[in-house]
Amino acid sequence: MLDLYRLLAEQPLIVLSAIAESWRVTLDEADPIRAAETLGDAMLTPGALEGRLSRLSPEAQEALEGLRREGGRAMVKSLALRFGQLRRIGPAALERERPWQAPASPLEELLYGGLAFRAFGATPGGHGELLLVPREILDRLPTAKQPAALALPTATPPTSIIDQGLALGEDMLALLCHLRRVQPPVDTSDAEQLPEWLTAAGPLAGRWIGKPTPARLALLWRSAWRLRLISADGGRLRPALAARDWLRAPDNARAGRLYRAWRDDPGWIDLLHVPALTCDPGGCPHDPATPRRNLASLLRQIEPNRWYRFDDFTQAIKQHRPTFLRPDADLTSWFIRDAASGEYLSGPTSWEPVEGQLTLHLLMGPLHWLGMVRLGASGSEALLDRFTLTKLGATLLGKGSRPPAQRPAPLAQIAQDGLIRVTLTQSCYERYQLERIAQWQGQDKAASYRLTDDSVWEGDNAGISVPQMAAFLRRIAGGGLPSGLQLMLQTWEARLGQASLRQVVLLEFASPEVAREALEDRQIAPLIARVLTPTLVTVQQSDTERLIAALRRRGIWPRLSTDGHL
Repeated sequence: MLDLYRLLAEQPLIVLSAIAESWRVTLDEADPIRAAETLGDAMLTPGALEGRLSRLSPEAQEALEGLRREGGRAMVKSLALRFGQLRRIGPAALERERPWQAPASPLEELLYGGLAFRAFGATPGGHGELLLVPREILDRLPTAKQPAALALPTATPPTSIIDQGLALGEDMLALLCHLRRVQPPVDTSDAEQLPEWLTAAGPLAGRWIGKPTPARLALLWRSAWRLRLISADGGRLRPALAARDWLRAPDNARAGRLYRAWRDDPGWIDLLHVPALTCDPGGCPHDPATPRRNLASLLRQIEPNRWYRFDDFTQAIKQHRPTFLRPDADLTSWFIRDAASGEYLSGPTSWEPVEGQLTLHLLMGPLHWLGMVRLGASGSEALLDRFTLTKLGATLLGKGSRPPAQRPAPLAQIAQDGLIRVTLTQSCYERYQLERIAQWQGQDKAASYRLTDDSVWEGDNAGISVPQMAAFLRRIAGGGLPSGLQLMLQTWEARLGQASLRQVVLLEFASPEVAREALEDRQIAPLIARVLTPTLVTVQQSDTERLIAALRRRGIWPRLSTDGHL
């Protein structure tokens, strides 16, 4: 931090005279160096700073407070977004215009009042022209005030409300159940890339709880990989072991993990999902987690369950954190266009079309999908124009704690015909287990499932016996099962296992003599699963390669199937 005397010495005499006038100091010296010393001494006289601060406009006081919170130095471009321009005026124009008599902005009031000075250097937001407070002035400023809260007026409650609640977590459950049941192949070179089948009209159509827009499904898929809930071992997509821990977690904890996976993701670029904007490749260099964290810090300043208009919130951000997306306040070097017109957006007028649209997207998109924000509409056209922070959102943002909901007992109600109604509260893992033996029917305040002959048959083939099914159902129902359902289960159990279907490799020898020769070989014999006839045997698919090698060592070269594969 530069000292006051050095900064004063760098000013022309006319500016020193203007500063002296604002401090009510008489300056007679004609030599700039001696004038700077005299003025500096006067400015540091006890009581002088307090008197000067009392004559600052409220806007200039706010600008000075903002500089103090930044450690006494900040980028001029960043400050200009909040407090107006800081003109660069030459010596002749200074004499002619005398800008200190009518400052164009609070920044000019600080500059010509000797409370802040121009410089060049680096800040956490970038490198360039700075406005800094001299060390001696910064150390003498009154005790720091708390940062001003968002000056945000509340709005009237809307006539219609959209609340996602825990829908994103519910859709993650649906996705994991689908992957466990189908185990689809990886259809791209990058397993983490959004698969073609994950669309609104795909195999999970009708199962989604939230609206399956492309951006929301992309975030769902990205979150699954970020949380390591999915594995692509063997070229097949299936739930990973970490999925069990996530499913077993309390409702709030699962929602919190989804939020943090998005908030801290360096690879998810929200700007690319804003419908009104188009970024040229490499044209918007930034850390995508920075605007999310900045917005979260601003949302912590509002009260949950109070309604706010989007326009008011956006303007409050521009006032309190205009550089939440671009910390260096560089509004000219990005290659970002209006999606409708194709025109590039640049300069101070680009803040609303870029930062404003991103703010709307974050509120109406990810934060809404995560259940942290409710949306509201009013008026005859029912346009979404306001939002409120939910209790869940306040908890995830660190505004107090929200005790976990109590686990209902029992979790499920089971009818005679096999219809099962399961509460949604604290039951995610049980419902994940239930889908191995029952078919999902739908959900509102509870999730509905039905035991069918197909679902029980699939459960048996997954290794779950009927007695195990019955024990699980009794556990979630908190007691016995209806007599009619027990009879159905017994009937289904009697039908299971009457026949078995296995995938094996069939090996046919040319003659019984060749078969006997092979079966007497101590390397070949253990690889034979079952002898069907003197010339026909079966082999497990996993043993095929070893068997071929052993047969060839024996001098028996098997002919493969016509396509060359087994």
